[in-house]
Amino acid sequence: MNKIYNITQDMADKLHEGQVFKNFRALSEYLNILDKNGCAVCGSSKRQVMAELNRYVVLEKEKGSFCYTVKKIRPKTEILSPRPKSGNNKYGSNIKEIIRYQLSKISPEVENGNIDVFWTLDNIAKACGMINEDFDKPYTQVYDNEARVTDIINFKRKVRSSFKEYIYYALEEMKKNKEFISCNYTPVFISKELGCDKLHVPTEVELRDYNNLFSKVVHSFKKSSGEECENEQDIFLSGKSSYFYNELQNKFTDIFPYDTVYSMYHIIIDTTSIKRMRNNTNEETCLECVHRLNDAICENIPKLANIKRGRKVREEYIVYTQNGAETCSDYVEKSLSKTVIKKLVYALIYIPNEQKIPCENYIYNEVSNNEF
Repeated sequence: MNKIYNITQDMADKLHEGQVFKNFRALSEYLNILDKNGCAVCGSSKRQVMAELNRYVVLEKEKGSFCYTVKKIRPKTEILSPRPKSGNNKYGSNIKEIIRYQLSKISPEVENGNIDVFWTLDNIAKACGMINEDFDKPYTQVYDNEARVTDIINFKRKVRSSFKEYIYYALEEMKKNKEFISCNYTPVFISKELGCDKLHVPTEVELRDYNNLFSKVVHSFKKSSGEECENEQDIFLSGKSSYFYNELQNKFTDIFPYDTVYSMYHIIIDTTSIKRMRNNTNEETCLECVHRLNDAICENIPKLANIKRGRKVREEYIVYTQNGAETCSDYVEKSLSKTVIKKLVYALIYIPNEQKIPCENYIYNEVSNNEF
């Protein structure tokens, strides 16, 4: 799930009418609203920040520009009421039940103690029946005249973003209920040894160094406008994702003695909880949850606004001024048609009724000095 960034009165008091910021990143740095990598937030987090700021100030974005101008500071009597918190996770109960069943499959031969479980976002979604086996296949296998490769990439990216939020709510509730000790979505360093992946949970120093590296690589790329990229979304919109990840991979191996890095859910669970899950879950109930969850996902994903918005493309337009005509550009959303969305849902998400419970696809081991 995207982190919630709280805007306070003290932060708003730092602003004054007429103040101009050349872009959202400059505004974020001024108010110290940055993500864990030191980058400006993006996507739904950016919209949340702007909505919260709007409670205290009126910001105006100039057409054809990235600049933000503070038009008005709202008096305390005119500050807007706090926005309602959603937090409604309609998929949570099914996801939790499936996760319990999948974790109960950890070998009963494991001795008493704590167990580390590593799950990628795609694998946990697949294990819960939120996507099918074709989701991570090459794009060309679901490509036709109506669904362009860029549409498929964008669809997957936005679906992953939604799933990350649904899974976050489920795992947080399980953690609050003390069904496991801890759960974090974190970069994990991977070494290839004898054909097997050896995982390493980075130390605080390693994680800090990696986050600094990630931020530097992001800022080394330019938008179409010539400005620095502020986050991964800017990289994606500029069409340079493959170059970015190749550069990040090369820089990573130059600094760290590992082969690659991948973000995973890192769950620490004790064997007592696993035994309890084993006693309280069964295959029949889990299978019902898998199909119930998949049906709900197939029905509701096409209704999400961010899915229907499709991809953004850069379009140029002419602005006439006293000095003559100037060519400006902006990103315009190209909506996906209902037909394309329906095809992508069927190709990448839908699970037939006869399908059994998906494989768990996680890696687990007993805790041992950050190495697995």
